[in-house]
Amino acid sequence: MSANDFIYAYQPNLTGILSVKNTDGTNDIAAGDVVTFDAANPLSATNAFFCVKRANATSDSPSWIAIDAIPKTKQGRVAINGPIVGAVAGAAITAGTPVMPTTSGQLIAQTAGLQQTGYCLTTAAGINDKILVLVCAAFNH
Repeated sequence: MSANDFIYAYQPNLTGILSVKNTDGTNDIAAGDVVTFDAANPLSATNAFFCVKRANATSDSPSWIAIDAIPKTKQGRVAINGPIVGAVAGAAITAGTPVMPTTSGQLIAQTAGLQQTGYCLTTAAGINDKILVLVCAAFNH
């Protein structure tokens, strides 16, 4: 079993609401704040929550809106901008990386100027690893 085989049992989130944990070491998150995925704390076999921190730059992506006030280290809900689904990596991918398709139908790190499929929310060590992807298409220049 690979380290991320837990993903096989994952059911897609199609509701637009996601339970998360605030891993921002400095900031409580207020309801209505813009938050971003914390790539340093991805979902894993030992971390049961998607982790977020308060967005503080225009480049913070993906960005979501907090529904609840979420104190540091606590859980709450955010509104997300697309479904989260299981996919297959075509190469090593770091959590938080924008991804795009390959000719093999797998996902790889997105190349500037090409269509983005979404954001990888888990880390893939290499080809054929199972990953979770927030689907949110964009064209990045």
